Amino acid sequence: MSDWILLVTGGILLWYTIETRRLHIVSSKQLKIDIRPIMVAVERSNSLTLKNIGRSPALNVTVKDVLRYNETYFKFGRRTVWAAGEVLSLPITPYKGDKPITASGEAETAKNSYLSCRDAADTYELMIDYNDIEMGQWRSICVVNSDGVQFQGVKELR
Repeated sequence: MSDWILLVTGGILLWYTIETRRLHIVSSKQLKIDIRPIMVAVERSNSLTLKNIGRSPALNVTVKDVLRYNETYFKFGRRTVWAAGEVLSLPITPYKGDKPITASGEAETAKNSYLSCRDAADTYELMIDYNDIEMGQWRSICVVNSDGVQFQGVKELR
């Protein structure tokens, strides 16, 4: 009889251990969701407007350079801290080769080429990299086309 009691007790302990591990995994995922900022592009104008729709601040926010028309590319300003819910703009600087385009008329024309997406073939991705408060690395991807800016998702970088 005592062997059966030990066997049942061992089975219950094994089940309890498995359930505790499962709960730990679920709560870890929930914590990661709670501390994750989510950066999205919301508008294109003479600057790039971004919003943190997550629940915590985004740190070290950078937007990857965008190459357009094989010669011109665009660099975006950086921001160290972006609070939850904050909507701000990053400046856009057009480059040709390794030099920034500084003449106002030429810079505006180059920016307009970045801003205008006239057809489906004129689509590009904005990749926004940032860290959460535990220095986890994330990337938001937004697609820009003639319909505007569409948020595609967030992935964790390692």
